[in-house]
Amino acid sequence: MGIDADTSRRGFIALAASGVAVAAMPKLSRGAAEPSAARREPIRGRVICGDAKVAAGVTVSDGLVCVQTAADGGFELPYREGARFLSVTTPSGWRTDWPHLALPRKYQKYEFPLSRDPQTAGDGCSFVHIADSEISRPHAGVQAWMDRVKRIADDAKAAFIVHTGDICRRPGLVTHQRMMNDWTMGRKVVYCIGNHDLEVGPSGESMFENLYGPCWYSFEAGGVHFCVTPMPTGDYRPSYTMDDIADWLRNDLALVPKSRPVVVFNHMISNWGGKSDEVGFVFGKERPIDLRKACNFAGFVYGHVHNNRFRRVGQIAQISTANPNMGGIDHAPESIRVVKVAKGGFITSHLHYGHDDSPRKSTAKAVWEADVGAPVLYGEPVVADGKVMVGVSDEDGLGSGAVVAFDATSGREVWRARTEGSVRNRMVAMSGVVVAQDGDGRVYGFRISDGAAAWKADLGISPWMVLSSGLAADAEKGVVFAGDGRRLSALDAATGRKVWSGGGWKGDAGDACADSPGLGEGVLVFGANWQGVHANDAATGRHLWVVKNRDIRFTGATPYIADGKVYVLGGKKFFELDLRTGEILREVAIGSKVDLPTKVVDTGRFFVFGTENNGLLALDKKTLAVAWSGEVGDSLTAVAGYSAGPKKCVNTVPVLFGGGRHIVAACADGTVRVWDATDGRTLKVFDTGRAYLSGCAVCGDVAYAADIAGKVRAFALKGA
Repeated sequence: MGIDADTSRRGFIALAASGVAVAAMPKLSRGAAEPSAARREPIRGRVICGDAKVAAGVTVSDGLVCVQTAADGGFELPYREGARFLSVTTPSGWRTDWPHLALPRKYQKYEFPLSRDPQTAGDGCSFVHIADSEISRPHAGVQAWMDRVKRIADDAKAAFIVHTGDICRRPGLVTHQRMMNDWTMGRKVVYCIGNHDLEVGPSGESMFENLYGPCWYSFEAGGVHFCVTPMPTGDYRPSYTMDDIADWLRNDLALVPKSRPVVVFNHMISNWGGKSDEVGFVFGKERPIDLRKACNFAGFVYGHVHNNRFRRVGQIAQISTANPNMGGIDHAPESIRVVKVAKGGFITSHLHYGHDDSPRKSTAKAVWEADVGAPVLYGEPVVADGKVMVGVSDEDGLGSGAVVAFDATSGREVWRARTEGSVRNRMVAMSGVVVAQDGDGRVYGFRISDGAAAWKADLGISPWMVLSSGLAADAEKGVVFAGDGRRLSALDAATGRKVWSGGGWKGDAGDACADSPGLGEGVLVFGANWQGVHANDAATGRHLWVVKNRDIRFTGATPYIADGKVYVLGGKKFFELDLRTGEILREVAIGSKVDLPTKVVDTGRFFVFGTENNGLLALDKKTLAVAWSGEVGDSLTAVAGYSAGPKKCVNTVPVLFGGGRHIVAACADGTVRVWDATDGRTLKVFDTGRAYLSGCAVCGDVAYAADIAGKVRAFALKGA
């Protein structure tokens, strides 16, 4: 959006002389309108409230030009060709039912009446963040999760709710506007436009604007300045560019006191295709603005990637939140986040996973129980040298990321080694160290004996995508395989020295897949969302082959390798591939999603693995016909990507024990279950009442498991 040539520097000087504060004169945007044949009158209006001190100095903007009101609340903006909305930056402690007025308004005044709002008053505030709901028609399931959003917002005394886009296309846009608004939620509801919200029309954003108003504006709550910004690209082309948004941000932020914290909302982290030191900080290309230099930048909150992440760059928080109503792309549970901005701008959060914030009371008789203090996600415990080691997540910016070791017999905490980021997935133990990988691509080696740091390596993962994949190890050669995509690397487990890296993949990351590489017969096989299944030479990293088709598009399970074959779960199918060429030798439809962080287990007679809605499933190895299914209860939270509602889900790696006669797995229904490996009969159920995203580790006749609430337990398997 360009500034009309009628808006001359003389006009800005005149406004300033009248006592109205004005941001610096912006440069003309590319494609600015030619001077109008007839000069248009300036836009005049007033901010009205019962406090004269508040009425003065309130920012009003037409999407580019930003001015502040005079002592009487009056404002004046020069007419600008192409401006579509007039917006007021609502001050902290105040609200208005009409923060945006369409331009031009022929019959009504440009007035913004403010009323007091205790929810946005005070120093600091909380808000609820959701993203990527991608709904269509209204139904009971939609109402249920929206009610849950409101309940969480009420409990947190949230100042507002923000949905950072992919509302999704016309049906979703209409449904959300009717069901989730200021009145139904009892507080301000803010929407960002996502790539799937850019629809057919005069411009990609036209439909969104008709329903929600402008795609960019600012408001304040708790002494914090919030900027709503739009997704740069999408299903249909928008009329704006990110340089237009940068021009507006420059003017808006120029009127914000330098000490006031600023938080920016967008569907996707800014400048994600740019230089790594710009990601999340810079808007625009031709006329870029670096938020770190322009304001007291406190945080960037986004969605799009369908997973949870809390990353700090100094004191600046970069936060993404998974879907509120279905499993995330990296098998994150349905998530609603409460974000807290403290006085001064330091940000923390609290994630609510699915319905798991109302757990059943545990009835399981455990040998011992301990608490790591934060959720355990996709990596099962590791048992070595008499210790049980657990990776701890930090999805809330609280500094909880760690590896914690417990005495395997008593459950006493032996040591705790802190990590800079969230430990989300599978660890390995070898060469006297336990190796863990955090979501930012840092790999750590900690001595098993005392938790001391042995080494640390940084894989250089792109800062806009969280690393969810786990590790694999070659104990004989002392090598651990970490990272994914172009950052797939082999590291010496004793020293952290890089043996090779690269892998020949085109993608920068494995697109947030929570599996681990399958390793066997000198070949490393890795599945990745959208990128298919890749094979690399384990010794050199040389890329061998890739298989990608409609069914092998989402592959969240760890591949299993045996006898020159690799067994892969993708979409709703089971595949047998040639290990050397990737040729599909056999395939069979399962009838349920299997892109889960499970793994194919070979019992000798059957291939056994977890499914989204068929429990534990066994296929006859010779015929690939279904032999049996192991019973499981309704999941406490959706975990399969794009899957909503309770399902009969086994979402973790099953483990054989008892000489191959029995099989155990931790499940999303809040249980650890034991089945007969020959016919799938349930033999024992440990009901702990909290969902499991990570599997079990078995040592002798004891299984160790850690749930989503961070409870670690030892269960006696003897007698199963």
